[in-house]
Amino acid sequence: MSSKSSLSQRILNIFPVPKYLDFDPFCIDLSDQNIRAMKFKINNNILKPQKYKEIKIQEKDLKISEFANPQYWDETKQNFLSSQIKQFSKEFKTSNAFVVIPESESYIFKIKIPKTAEFDINSFIKFNLEENVPISAEDAIFEYFILKTENKNADYLEAVVNVFPKKVIETYSNLFLKTDIMPISFESESVALSKASITLGDDEPYLNIRFLSNKTSFSIVERGIVQYDSSVEISIFDILKDVEGPISTELRTTLNKLLVFWFTNRDYNQEHKKIKTAILSGEGATDDRVQELIEKYLKIKVEVANPWQNCFSLEDFIPDMDKDLALKYITSIGCLINKK
Repeated sequence: MSSKSSLSQRILNIFPVPKYLDFDPFCIDLSDQNIRAMKFKINNNILKPQKYKEIKIQEKDLKISEFANPQYWDETKQNFLSSQIKQFSKEFKTSNAFVVIPESESYIFKIKIPKTAEFDINSFIKFNLEENVPISAEDAIFEYFILKTENKNADYLEAVVNVFPKKVIETYSNLFLKTDIMPISFESESVALSKASITLGDDEPYLNIRFLSNKTSFSIVERGIVQYDSSVEISIFDILKDVEGPISTELRTTLNKLLVFWFTNRDYNQEHKKIKTAILSGEGATDDRVQELIEKYLKIKVEVANPWQNCFSLEDFIPDMDKDLALKYITSIGCLINKK
């Protein structure tokens, strides 16, 4: 069970969707050096990919993950980015989009909510926000997800809270004001990824690893909810140049520390389940050398994500995208799941 997102509600308050509006779901995924767009067609209540496009940002000093930093993104860079996004409006014939932004812009924490606060969870989280993240409640926009529990007699609920600094959302909102596209909601990369990479209803813990051209992102999903995310500036292309070299060593050391941290870190005196499976996505995820590297040194099972598993069965429909391409668009796919 998950809550109705406080973040989504606030975005909809800023950009209300007209009641009469009926459109095919469309997503823009903003990541460093790449902007990807995908549009789905709803057919018999099933989401099917209709059109997709990638814009590669050639200027290597443009990092979208630093977009909310005014010292980094001057007006010239913002205008360049808005002009790139604006291309999608005419090409996809749409004026509304669900937007995925880098996980580096958000914070995640877990919190216990007493049953006495069950009917005003927003206020309880807001009151306790500053104990968990380095921003004030007034400067934050958050969404929360109630975790499933087997203890029906517990006098508390457990929730995972995803927090965005208000200035980040305002900055992205102002960016889209310069385009012909109105954002319906903003979602972090790790949350969008989890919706596509994890089978609906699967509560086991997983390590999501997404490879990008300039970084590798990690997130841990348990009980169907992202409970940890981070990233390192390690390129998949550098890994593939030498899978036993120093860059690959740095990757496996980082992953090993993450697994140890997760298993030994306790939430309210409760041990986490041991992660037994890593799920790969993004650039180069199907390369056997990457899978063997992680399996060999982490001693866990490694799988390549099935981006379509929560959309349709490949026995019923074969999309016009090969698996490598679909793995690049996996966060766009995840963002659009349940948007029908």
